[in-house]
Amino acid sequence: MAGEIYGYNNAYNDDFYAQQYFKNLANNPVANTQTSSQPAFQGYQQPQTDTFEKRGSSPLGTGLMLGGTAGLGTGAGIYYLGSNPIKDGKFDDKFIGALDEANYQDVLKAKKEELLTNAKKPILDKYKIKDEKTLEAIKKFVEAEDRTKLPKEVLDLVPDDMKVNPKDAKIRLDLAAKEIGEIKADDITKEAEKLASKETLKYKNQHLSDLKAFEGKISGLADDISKADLEKFIKENAESFGIKGDEKAVDAEAKRLAAKGKTELLTSHKAKITAQGKAINTTKETLGKMTKYWDNTTKAFTKETPEALTKAFKNFKWNKAAKSGGIAAAAGLVLGLLFGSNA
Repeated sequence: MAGEIYGYNNAYNDDFYAQQYFKNLANNPVANTQTSSQPAFQGYQQPQTDTFEKRGSSPLGTGLMLGGTAGLGTGAGIYYLGSNPIKDGKFDDKFIGALDEANYQDVLKAKKEELLTNAKKPILDKYKIKDEKTLEAIKKFVEAEDRTKLPKEVLDLVPDDMKVNPKDAKIRLDLAAKEIGEIKADDITKEAEKLASKETLKYKNQHLSDLKAFEGKISGLADDISKADLEKFIKENAESFGIKGDEKAVDAEAKRLAAKGKTELLTSHKAKITAQGKAINTTKETLGKMTKYWDNTTKAFTKETPEALTKAFKNFKWNKAAKSGGIAAAAGLVLGLLFGSNA
């Protein structure tokens, strides 16, 4: 019954993580408020001698129960009924944050796959294997007990020279698999995270702040600064000027920029700030157009909504429910401590 009330047994609820969260709270509202310093209640212990005892629960026990129940009820209510991502005709800032995170996760996944494919390519080329589909086909070909029974689509991918020499096919397959297994997945993940983060609104806003801060540094230089001092300044702030490469490359670019003088450098940098601001506004305008997918009558997104929006909405509801549930649980605990003991 509790499961049906809080939604985790509802056949129409497809949010797995929400189901598990509310199911856990419904089954054990008190335990979720305990800490390592508060051991679980061990049950009533029969006293050694007869004693008079008032009926009723302790303030702490009542507080924990009220807190857990309040948190559960409020969290479930907010998750299913009280999460509107639209505010004053625009997406709520917190929802935009959730959308930004959902977009980051999608881009991160794509970047990982792209980088991994790029890392595998020279290995596959080395052993004359066209691509990963061909690699999988060769594996099936080598491992098959009866190769004549393999599907045509598999056999068509296996190179002819391997078909006539299965032993050579196995050697090339094993060598390629070994080298692919030595690809450093952690390095690929780090690079993917770096690239994906640059696609987020959060990164773009931070980059704009950094550009504005660096503008102050350029403005603070003396108007009559010498080329040598300006060149030194540029070298010390090579990253802020977007200069990459070895020492020789940095020196050459610093010398070229220093020849322009402070005024031109400042003008060029202000143009970067303007361009970054426009990029952010374009992103926000694009997000603003997506409000058309929201149905205010049903308080939900329509079926035509892009996947990134639906993911973001679930995260938005989840965070809002968790926060509201936590506040209600704390309030319930206080009320229980104040009024939980029966006379």
